[in-house]
Amino acid sequence: MTDTVKIRIYRTELEDDYQNLLEQRLGISDITRKKNGLMVFMWEVGNMKIRLDERALWIEGSLTKYSVGDNLKSADKEQLKAAIDKLGDILGVDLYKGVVTRLDIAANIRTMYPVKEYYPFLINLSRLNRNELHNGLSFGNTLRYVSFYDKIKEMKRKKEVEVDDAFVNQHILRYECKYTAVGLAILLKVKNPTLQYVFNRYNDILLHWKNTFDSIDKGRQVCEPTSEMFSVRGGLETYFAIKGIISDGGLKKVLDMIDIAKGRKYFDRYPNQSSNMKSRLKKIMASTLYFQNSKLVEELEAKVTMIYQYALARC
Repeated sequence: MTDTVKIRIYRTELEDDYQNLLEQRLGISDITRKKNGLMVFMWEVGNMKIRLDERALWIEGSLTKYSVGDNLKSADKEQLKAAIDKLGDILGVDLYKGVVTRLDIAANIRTMYPVKEYYPFLINLSRLNRNELHNGLSFGNTLRYVSFYDKIKEMKRKKEVEVDDAFVNQHILRYECKYTAVGLAILLKVKNPTLQYVFNRYNDILLHWKNTFDSIDKGRQVCEPTSEMFSVRGGLETYFAIKGIISDGGLKKVLDMIDIAKGRKYFDRYPNQSSNMKSRLKKIMASTLYFQNSKLVEELEAKVTMIYQYALARC
């Protein structure tokens, strides 16, 4: 499930004539100059980009693609490690000692319906900003980035690899968690995690991938009015309130509107007027009497759990 990885090895940890070693093994490099005039030497090994500057050696690319040919397939932990061993031999370095400065954990989910139908049910992820894109949905901040998109459409757009006939007419939802250097350090509770340490904690990283999906607030479908709703005091009024919140963009949008109104000092009757209103609305939308689970959400939850358990079994 590991996809893109970025590894840094400082020049002080490399041989003095390491640039010559790389040129002997990889051929003449492409060269660019930084604004300060210093040169950057660049090579490619398969899909992996190799960069050597005055500070460090950088290795970046999709480890799954390097291992099994494309990232429409999955690579288990042993396949990933075999790919690292192979690449390390080519570069003449121990990649396991390198510091991981970016890590993407991802999986492809075959869905019953077109991918875009699932986005409206993925509503909110705490402390991350939600953003609907032309080909997907993302939640992100400066430390990590979570995205969902149509994998087949993305591959066709990039024309990076021919899509196998078995996948052409399939609905494939790509679910990715991307960690920056700081985000990964926070997750693993260690500064400058090495690639070896990442593999030592691989099961924990997979669990965080699953837990991230589980922690997303997911939309539910409103039930049609039932006799039970009429038997509860204020039941039908609550039902109409729920329908109104949904038609106005959902709970988050309504709560944001309350925050805007508070900022404009429209709430002046008593100190907790806005917070009390928000609490009432949250309680209404959390009621089980008026909602039923979406079949699309249930499908995703089951498949994410299945993918996690399968990946764990292959570690």
